[in-house]
Amino acid sequence: MKRIFLLALVSCLACGAFAQNKATEEEFGTFNDRLTFGFKGGVNFANMHYTFDRYNDLYDHSVFVRPNFGMFLDIAFNNGLSLRPEFNYIGRGVKLNWNDINYKMNAFYYDFRLPVVYTFCRQSKVQPYILVAPTVGWARYGEATYESDATGEMSTPLSTGCIRKTDFSGYGALGLNFIIPMTNRDITLGIEAGYNLGMVNTFSEVEMDRDANRLNTSIYQAEGKRYNRGVELVARLGFPFKTACHCPKAVEIPVEVIRNVEVEKIKEVVKHDTVVPNNAITTDKIKDIFQDGYSIRVNFDLNDTVLSEKATHQLDAVLNILKIYPDVNVNIVGHTDNTATDSYNQKLSERRAKVVYNYFLDRGIADSRMTTEGRSSKYPIDTNATDEGRANNRRTEITLIAK
Repeated sequence: MKRIFLLALVSCLACGAFAQNKATEEEFGTFNDRLTFGFKGGVNFANMHYTFDRYNDLYDHSVFVRPNFGMFLDIAFNNGLSLRPEFNYIGRGVKLNWNDINYKMNAFYYDFRLPVVYTFCRQSKVQPYILVAPTVGWARYGEATYESDATGEMSTPLSTGCIRKTDFSGYGALGLNFIIPMTNRDITLGIEAGYNLGMVNTFSEVEMDRDANRLNTSIYQAEGKRYNRGVELVARLGFPFKTACHCPKAVEIPVEVIRNVEVEKIKEVVKHDTVVPNNAITTDKIKDIFQDGYSIRVNFDLNDTVLSEKATHQLDAVLNILKIYPDVNVNIVGHTDNTATDSYNQKLSERRAKVVYNYFLDRGIADSRMTTEGRSSKYPIDTNATDEGRANNRRTEITLIAK
């Protein structure tokens, strides 16, 4: 019954993650943009819970530190949810002592775990998270050791004589992710503390029918049930599939009302023959870049704020004009397509505007000459019903303003 309840809970959470993902391509981009592959390593403070009171009252449980290694693939969805299938190599078991009797179950498992993760503060560099997961495990090898004055030491390789081969458990954990910016990747370093709750009796049939000389020896058969338990402490290192954009932080500038553009004056600016020294952009190229003589637009990939090579050439043309004519200002407006929520699109459109703002700011254009604004998906220039139309709508428009 417990297994059915846990599976139902995890299935509901997973279905919720997939359902909420329906309209979030703008937020996460292509499927590869959502993927993070990584490795984990740590320790499992293994123990086993016995339902038969005699085992708990008679024997002292000692801390049994076991290794825990694995790999995982994190698949991000919207609203902080992600699915993180992982494969683990983990040590489990128990150490029991009573007078001269010492018993140790030293088992190694291959585990497949399917965590549903909710991450808080996803835009921050420190991201706390919680997770729940079902786990299926297979006992592969190890040994059981029984030692007493009466019997001496008996050590037997792990087999169906001392443990059930398959296990099912539930796992819950709390963790922190630290985002570490690198040259072209934002590496994720995580720490996690969790508890594994075994739900399958690990006594084998042999142990239950007096045929095994283990904890029960030949004096009495195994009573009750035995479940895997353990506190896990691990560190994770994740490598996103998508390259990162590290754009300088923009200074917040309030949006001001811009008066009408003096079109003819700006057109004369475009036609000017002077080019800033040490720049390869020619006047003809400048004229080709502008759509109507006084404004241009640069486009972005899905969920991107990364300036393409073509976009930087376009912005260099505007930069030339701004340097030649100090009495010309610039209005920068970011836009998105309509495939995400309005609140997310608004933030994304503002970031796209600030990327262009930062480009000019870093190259000597005073912030007093620039204004930025984000308009979400409210002003499309093409249909949002096709990939091509949405690509045209993912843009930042730069308009030259004559003082």
